[in-house]
Amino acid sequence: MKKLFIAFISGLLLIGSSGCSSNTEKEETLDPSEVERILLENNYEINMDLVDSGDDSLAWVEASGDYLFYYSEKCSADGANRQANGLRVQDSYTGAYNDVKLSVSEDADSLKYILYRDDGCRIDYLNEEPLNENCEPTSELHLQLYKDSLESDLNEIGLNIDSIYNYFSWYLNEHIDEEVLENKSYLQNNNNSDDSAKEGGSDLGSTHFPTLGESNALEAAQNYLDLMPFSEQGLSDQLESEGYSDDEISYAVKNCDADWNEQAEIAAQSYLDLMPFSRQELIDQLLYEGFTEEQAEYGVSAVGY
Repeated sequence: MKKLFIAFISGLLLIGSSGCSSNTEKEETLDPSEVERILLENNYEINMDLVDSGDDSLAWVEASGDYLFYYSEKCSADGANRQANGLRVQDSYTGAYNDVKLSVSEDADSLKYILYRDDGCRIDYLNEEPLNENCEPTSELHLQLYKDSLESDLNEIGLNIDSIYNYFSWYLNEHIDEEVLENKSYLQNNNNSDDSAKEGGSDLGSTHFPTLGESNALEAAQNYLDLMPFSEQGLSDQLESEGYSDDEISYAVKNCDADWNEQAEIAAQSYLDLMPFSRQELIDQLLYEGFTEEQAEYGVSAVGY
């Protein structure tokens, strides 16, 4: 597949330009207001939400741009008893590193940084040592190259991972009370609507209230679709790699309002923007991405083939 060839060539170019990777050194943690200024100046969109499920509620913040930064904390419905889940970083666009993620989590009094690939390989972000035995040398190299690329991109705009982690924690401190009030208002309005429906004799027995896992899976699915095109199968696989259950994935895929023909069209155009494809090659590439034969045919026809 051309995608694999592109990833391989990109890796060779990076090796030639950067040489051997060096261990990451601790950098100065920037003031949160400075981090926010840099993110906004570089066209990152910052969003926050509090998914209210009582004692198992989840507060999260994300910044989406060239990369997707997603930070979450467990908490109670009133925003108290907060416990950091951590920060996840990944490439926002389809490319050589869309199978790689960086996880940053709190470990005692320090932060733990792990790079992992969808094939199961994991390495320590700081010293680049493998963390499991099933890491192929090519996967280790792939993760090391991603680290170099990520650090280079962040340095270019004056940011570092620790500053971003610190910023998200600060952002939740500043805004979580607003989300709590918004949730209370939303619940009150829903209760009023339910009372009106009951008075009118409506049958509410078939209403499905999503679980916390289903809500999070749907949110993740919509975030992915905002960043890049996915087939239904590709989106399901991506959510599965995040650890969501089959029921949560099914709920997310059914309720994310994706037009899979449109997704195939966007994917086809993105490949043509990278390099030339024959019609059959483009169809094969879309099939490889998990689109159906009909969706692939629609996609290549929609871009002019």
